[in-house]
Amino acid sequence: MAEGRNQSNIVMFPFMAQGHLIPFLALARQLELRKGYTITIVNTPLNIQRLRSSLPPETCIRLAEIPFCATDYGLPPDSENTYMLSDVDGFCLLEASENLESPLKNLLMEITERDGYAPVCIISDMFLGWTVKVANELGIFHSVFIAGVGYSMAIYFSISLNTSLWQTNDEEFSLPDFPEASKIHRARTPNDLKYMDAAEAWFGFRKRQFMYCLHSDAILLNTIEGLGQNGVKYFSRKTGGKPVWTIGPVSTLMIKNERLSSNANSYSEWLNTHPPASVLYVYFGSQSSVCFELREGNTSEVIRHDHIASVIKMVMDKTGKGEELRSKAHAIREKMEEAIREGEGFKGSAVKAMDEFISTATSAKEVSYPPWK
Repeated sequence: MAEGRNQSNIVMFPFMAQGHLIPFLALARQLELRKGYTITIVNTPLNIQRLRSSLPPETCIRLAEIPFCATDYGLPPDSENTYMLSDVDGFCLLEASENLESPLKNLLMEITERDGYAPVCIISDMFLGWTVKVANELGIFHSVFIAGVGYSMAIYFSISLNTSLWQTNDEEFSLPDFPEASKIHRARTPNDLKYMDAAEAWFGFRKRQFMYCLHSDAILLNTIEGLGQNGVKYFSRKTGGKPVWTIGPVSTLMIKNERLSSNANSYSEWLNTHPPASVLYVYFGSQSSVCFELREGNTSEVIRHDHIASVIKMVMDKTGKGEELRSKAHAIREKMEEAIREGEGFKGSAVKAMDEFISTATSAKEVSYPPWK
């Protein structure tokens, strides 16, 4: 991999979960296309191994390890990712991540010593909000990359920051700091957002990290300009008017000349190994649990083949609602492609937002060495 010693370094630190590592890697790939910057992804040793296997051979993205011993925190050996961890161990990993502050600071000092100047910025995960402290101590511009869609993530932040919402028995409630949002139905709220005794520590962790995030120098949202603007307004308001850039869509699928056709074929092959009209569950890994009814063997409420078939038929219908849904989907697809398009004097909204972000980060804290030097 190219060393890039004379290039400005952008340091990225995703949380240790597949649903966080993947979008950060996609963002790193997009940043890599910009000349003059070295991209360094920081993580624990086993996650770095996984990331290395996901990089294309000609990449210049650097990977940097920080030490982590799972057993020091009561976790099973080699537990550096939430994948396949129980809910209890997954939360232990979340709490353990707060102890990475010193290793990260030491790494950033080493990078500065090696390159002769501090990184131009840190892009951190929303679950690693404490990195704001490290960035401020070292005089480095800090930003938070929120990989979810702006509107839904604004709701996620708001519910996490307002635990008092759960002190009433109302079936639905409004978000006090997000009046633009629709009312929230208690019964439809995911379990990890319900404030119960068992979730108190989880809420406390999220609240700590999200409060740090709101003190970052900027927010990067995986949102397309013009879609979900209420979410953008929420984060702008909560950060006191700091920049909120909509840089979406961030996805390796949107990188020019890259398609996952081979993966698509493997999915089809896997599906073809199952009998016709079989029930299909989708289990979204370690951050989501199978619902109580399924876990207890009660499948009376499970959506079955007939219902799935009727929905597919409705969507594929060339008239009525099916045509309307497909038309909307095509329109959104066009917006996504336009947002990242660049060339012949044209720059999409995501390209412009990324330009503004990098320009701001570069000019905000131009120091050869941070204060600790």
